[in-house]
Amino acid sequence: MASAFNTCASVQKILIVDDNAPVRSSLHDWLRSSFPDFEFLEGEDGERAVQLAAQHQPRLVLMDIGLPGISGLEAARAILASQPATKVVILSIHDEARYRADADEIGASAFVSKADMRLGLIPAIVRALSSEDEG
Repeated sequence: MASAFNTCASVQKILIVDDNAPVRSSLHDWLRSSFPDFEFLEGEDGERAVQLAAQHQPRLVLMDIGLPGISGLEAARAILASQPATKVVILSIHDEARYRADADEIGASAFVSKADMRLGLIPAIVRALSSEDEG
């Protein structure tokens, strides 16, 4: 599946941002099997996410909303402002309309509730990467 998205000669990257190290590690291990052509990076807070995104220019960022320091939404907004081609998928334990609206407002490609992650995350990633290829 992922090889269809590997359109550049350089290694494409996915940045996983969550303040919970086991969550980051689990996401990394799970997604690596679905997207084997991607390199994975991990960040623990919003500031680090912005730094890693500037340094590595990931194709996709998986961003938790509830982060120490600046929120995931603020970090995503900063990343998208400096790297508009990067796709952001927002993750949250809070599946409320206001968070979905905030994600839409900043330009996130998708919002996935952590409760729905097992069924919803990979399709959201595929759609985000496909929309880049079409646009």
